[in-house]
Amino acid sequence: MAAAGPAQLQVAFEDVALYFTREEWELLSQPEKQLYRDQMLRNYRAFVSLGYSGSTPDLIHQIEVGEAELRIPL
Repeated sequence: MAAAGPAQLQVAFEDVALYFTREEWELLSQPEKQLYRDQMLRNYRAFVSLGYSGSTPDLIHQIEVGEAELRIPL
């Protein structure tokens, strides 16, 4: 029996990212917004550790450069 190779990522970061509408985002407290940013960064780092080598998603770039208000795509 042949050894299995590394698992292929069958999901993209955008498939698991959580987005808020502008109205929903405005309802979040500052600690909730920070928790969201931290969790999205953790999710992205997990993807990278699993072999993701695509370009950095816009959401992650915005978080990394410290944009005060994230642009939420609809």
